[in-house]
Amino acid sequence: MGSLGYIVDKLKKAVSKNVVVHYVIDISSEHLQITEMASTRKTNDHFIAWNRIQKIVLFKQDCITVDQIRALVIIDDESSFELREDLDIGWKDFIHEIPNHLEGCETEDQWFQAVAFPAFELCERTIYERNLNVCP
Repeated sequence: MGSLGYIVDKLKKAVSKNVVVHYVIDISSEHLQITEMASTRKTNDHFIAWNRIQKIVLFKQDCITVDQIRALVIIDDESSFELREDLDIGWKDFIHEIPNHLEGCETEDQWFQAVAFPAFELCERTIYERNLNVCP
């Protein structure tokens, strides 16, 4: 088997094991919905009430030839999701809508320069952290 055949075989095995390739992000007034996708198949839906989100950290990942902005969404049960700007469907809506649902969450205008620049360097910023001393 040539190297291309080897790569295709590895991808088929990953998809057959339901490896998450990307997410579909949907916003409602009650929750954030994150759907796991393996290839074109839906594998799992997560409905996260806004008051369960503990923290959102944005960071830039150096991907050799380009930078990719990612969001680490940490939930109150200590689970998390890492969302990616160029791979996950609904990223732009997510970025624009979260300040409308999470009081104190920074807008894109407030965080973009700090996360995006300088190029090819890790830049991290917490844009939301729930105050645990206040009842949700």
